[in-house]
Amino acid sequence: MDPRPTHRAAPRTRAAGPWLLAALAALWPGPAGAGDRAPVPEPWRGTLTAISENDEYAFRVTVDQHYSNGMRLTWLSDPVAPQDDRMGWAHRLAASLPGFATQPGALRVGAAIGHNIYTPTDTRRVRPDPKDRPYAGWLYASFGLVNVRDGAPGETGTLETLELNLGLAGPGALGEQVQNRWHDLIRYPQARGWDSQIRDEPGILAIYERGWRLPPPAGAAAAPAGSIAAGADLLPHAAAAIGNVGPYAAAGAMLRVGTGLDGDWGPPRIRPALSGVRPARGGAGWGAHAFAGFEARLVAYDMFLDGTMFRDGPRVDSRPFVHDALAGVAITWGDLRASFVHVWRAREFDTQVQANRFGAFSLSLRF
Repeated sequence: MDPRPTHRAAPRTRAAGPWLLAALAALWPGPAGAGDRAPVPEPWRGTLTAISENDEYAFRVTVDQHYSNGMRLTWLSDPVAPQDDRMGWAHRLAASLPGFATQPGALRVGAAIGHNIYTPTDTRRVRPDPKDRPYAGWLYASFGLVNVRDGAPGETGTLETLELNLGLAGPGALGEQVQNRWHDLIRYPQARGWDSQIRDEPGILAIYERGWRLPPPAGAAAAPAGSIAAGADLLPHAAAAIGNVGPYAAAGAMLRVGTGLDGDWGPPRIRPALSGVRPARGGAGWGAHAFAGFEARLVAYDMFLDGTMFRDGPRVDSRPFVHDALAGVAITWGDLRASFVHVWRAREFDTQVQANRFGAFSLSLRF
């Protein structure tokens, strides 16, 4: 029997993420109302996505443990023209990267800001259990190139993503302030062990991911692009990351069934995850689909478990093999897309008692 005390159930308003999603929803004027909107100047047309991940969304009895909270705000441009005076640099950069060849109307540019919080199981202890994961915050900015080739009907489409994350882990990431100020606001007990969090260290993580959209099997009818007819697709992918935050190699796939599948390449998530920055195409009408997926990762090092690379501090032994399973639903209506994902993540360190569960809400608005 685990002698450590368990938490009481948290108030259902505890997570701050829904406020971010509600603010984005308030910007949306309605479906297919592009003609009534103020024009968005080039090159700022694109998709704005807010993501909130929290262990409370997984309907847990105990919360604030392990991967406790993540928020990310992402902007992804519409396709960038090579002759664009202000954004043509993206094509020149993509052309200089081996294997990252682009076609007209295929290249997009993305940027994001994000914040993650990690805590041990028992946040009421002033001196956390040395066998549990340490407290950690991660504040970062992300920049990326996304190359999309949807492919003709019956052909395999491809998606390439090159992403650079730059940030800070440790006290400077303000994990303690974000978590405990929010707890004060909702009158929830503070996490008391932040004085033992990992030490300040700049972080960098470069990620390359390639995904494929496989056409339906021979003899199966594919839903026409933009139609409300039901269909299915399979999205396998592979990824690799290098840097001092957590180098890894990953592979997985997602199966989707429903309508409006041609509008995007899966639900956006906070990395490491089954999908990252994904383009979305807006339009009239609505769609809804369900999905399920799996990703396996081979992890060489994890700053938030193994400790910072250049400074001593709390640490536990990370497991080299981690996998995620997920399931969820997505709904699109005009230029708005919402999704919910339930994630089951395998144990990430040797002394971890049980696997993780958390949920992810996302809301995307195409301007």
